[in-house]
Amino acid sequence: LVLSTDAKDELDFLERISRVRVAVMELQRRLLAQQDVLRPLIGSPESERFLSEVQQLLRELQIAQARGLRNLEVANGILEQLGSVYLGRISLEVNEQSSDAGDSMRRFNAIATVMIPLLFLQGVFSMNIGIPGKGVDNLRWWWAINAVCAALCILV
Repeated sequence: LVLSTDAKDELDFLERISRVRVAVMELQRRLLAQQDVLRPLIGSPESERFLSEVQQLLRELQIAQARGLRNLEVANGILEQLGSVYLGRISLEVNEQSSDAGDSMRRFNAIATVMIPLLFLQGVFSMNIGIPGKGVDNLRWWWAINAVCAALCILV
């Protein structure tokens, strides 16, 4: 899902989330500065000299700024969660791929466990040496070779 996209797209998505979060923080900073300017104007005794209409407009502006700040805080929280979910999803997919690689290695190990002793025995018996038991009347040589092969199979 996530890893099926290009690495450039993944990086681009994280960069876009980061840029939006920076913009949200900047808007919050500006609204807080405006709110700090409005608060004294509305609540000070000098504000009585303003006309009631101006005071009403300033109060409405303060309410709108407070609403904007709340919305920006919510947006910032959503962006933070979105980034965490995206990175968590990438982590899950990396873990899934690691698990698949582990399964492949288990299958390879099972095949190698069977094939390596067989290849060793094939190598031993394909050497240019004299034929065992040639010129001997009993079968002790045959039992000795089978005992060595059985011991190798048991050890492996």
